[in-house]
Amino acid sequence: MEINYAQEKVGKITFQGNETFGGRTLKKLIATKVRQPFDEELLEQDLELISKFYQGEGFLSVTIEKNIESNPQGQIVNILINEGSRVKISAISLTGFAAFSEIKIMNLLGIKIGDYLLIRKLEAANKRVIDFYKNSGYPYIILDLDTVVKDNRADIYFSIQEGPLSYIKEIKVRGNFSVKTWTIIRASEIKRGEKFSQERLYQAQRRLYATRLFSRVSFYVLGIEERKDSLTVRFDVSELPARSFIFGLGYQLPPSRFLFALGWEHLNILNRGQNVSFASEFTPNFRGDYELNLEVVYKVPYLIKIPINFSTKPFLNLVRQQENYSTEFGLETGISRYFGANWEFNLSNRYRKRLFNYSDSLITDTVTRRGITNSLIFNFSYDSRNSFFNPSQGLYLSPIIEYAGGILGGDNDFYRASIEFRLFQNLTKILIFGFRGLAGISYPHSRSTMIPYYEKFYIGGRNTLRGYDDKSVGPLIVSDEHYGDFIINTNFELRTTFYKNFGLVLFFDGGDVMDEIGDFKLSNYQYSIGLGIRFNTPVGPIRLDYGKRLKNPEPNDKGKLYLGLLHAF
Repeated sequence: MEINYAQEKVGKITFQGNETFGGRTLKKLIATKVRQPFDEELLEQDLELISKFYQGEGFLSVTIEKNIESNPQGQIVNILINEGSRVKISAISLTGFAAFSEIKIMNLLGIKIGDYLLIRKLEAANKRVIDFYKNSGYPYIILDLDTVVKDNRADIYFSIQEGPLSYIKEIKVRGNFSVKTWTIIRASEIKRGEKFSQERLYQAQRRLYATRLFSRVSFYVLGIEERKDSLTVRFDVSELPARSFIFGLGYQLPPSRFLFALGWEHLNILNRGQNVSFASEFTPNFRGDYELNLEVVYKVPYLIKIPINFSTKPFLNLVRQQENYSTEFGLETGISRYFGANWEFNLSNRYRKRLFNYSDSLITDTVTRRGITNSLIFNFSYDSRNSFFNPSQGLYLSPIIEYAGGILGGDNDFYRASIEFRLFQNLTKILIFGFRGLAGISYPHSRSTMIPYYEKFYIGGRNTLRGYDDKSVGPLIVSDEHYGDFIINTNFELRTTFYKNFGLVLFFDGGDVMDEIGDFKLSNYQYSIGLGIRFNTPVGPIRLDYGKRLKNPEPNDKGKLYLGLLHAF
């Protein structure tokens, strides 16, 4: 009986003659796959793809052929490659430049004589030079690239037409109704008379998005034919509602409590881009325990007409737990400034007063029942994450230095320093790796011989060490809560989406709190493992995590459930 293999599947794919690139690399380029139906037209397209890949890597004389064999296992696809010789760059020529030196432009190119002729590197070199000119005041830059190949050598010719050095003569805004035009221009930080820069305009666009006043921000550069050195920049915007009201209720674990939240925000007070917000959260249970948090935030961008932002935040916290209660209130006031797209610097003062009545005898033996902390805090942050709620790429770095007491007064004198690092990386299209590391140290000075427990570090619970009770790790114990002067916390997560807005998270947490750095021992490090479910919403993911401690668990420890909003980090 005669067998027709024409409609059979691909049984095997082989490559012959490929000396520079392995078969695994080449298989990733093609759409023809083993165990898929054989399609000769698709295979021809694959051969063209392989040929273009080789040419882009400097093999300009490459030839690709195919040989198809049939057997009972399917169609055997043999791809025959004759790579030929690889072309190298023998000369690089620059003409037409006047504003910048030849050395400067050559360094921007990033290619040199003797390099292989790689198309992707030529394209990248072309883009770097154009971007450099456009960010240096030359929006009309034209760069022509010509390649002359003879034998195995290539001569590269770059011809530059710089155009005039241009300045911004006028700034216009279109599409705004509630937000004043001068408020938008101020937030953009673009000024009339400054040298044109494409990157400055992209930064302005990001600043306007950061105000949260606009759903869309775009910009256009309009030249004047008779005066190309004078430009008009126009921002087109679509406004968002400036006011928002938030109300929520739910149930949180642990501790087991109801959750009531109420908030209000206005992003454009007096049509000046100023921001006022109020937030409250109340978490009671049936035993009469509760925690109440209230805060008001007032932000003024561009204080006294300079690009420095001012903010102030009064706050109040009331806690009752069995026979113990505490009252905390204070004020945080500071200034901040963005530098570039990712850097922010902050300097703030925090005044905090705490009153408490704990029945625990340790309180009367170790710390006062009233404490005032007046401190100065400096921190800067670098944030390149591609999303605040669900980052899949980028990093976040934030060192913080705090000085309390001394010439600032108050009851507590101490220094505190901490640094937090977060890294996110796409491993595949649906799998994200996340890491958070935190380290901090504090120590007293001047009048204080020790730091009060409420100014110490703590660890354990939903955002630091899942599988452990809140504030359950540390040498100092106050009313069943643990504290210390030195902290290390590490969190690893693998995140993926498995159905529409639902996601899964596998996590591994670790951490410890000690009296001082010298007390750190790896054998004492606490760690846990767990699994979480995420449901993504417009205001961030809702999460349900199950964590199980791995270090010295209690015999009846069955792990802990955590219900909350947003990722742990």
